[in-house]
Amino acid sequence: MNKDLYELVSEAKSKPHNLEPVIFLFQPKILKSLFQTKQQEREDLTQELVILIIKIINRYDVDKTPGFFEFQTKYHKKK
Repeated sequence: MNKDLYELVSEAKSKPHNLEPVIFLFQPKILKSLFQTKQQEREDLTQELVILIIKIINRYDVDKTPGFFEFQTKYHKKK
């Protein structure tokens, strides 16, 4: 069963060893962005991006993520 990003992040917040699937999910984007950097800097930048992903996951509050209708209401109020 494939889990979505929300489920993976929720699991990673409760059990840090579950961070690996989230990082794996972002791996293609990380690798693609590395083509814009010098070859000798790619490994260091990869590590920095993974650390940044971990920090963001730890700061992210899963409980405050709005549902679709909540988001829709807030969006229409801003207009």
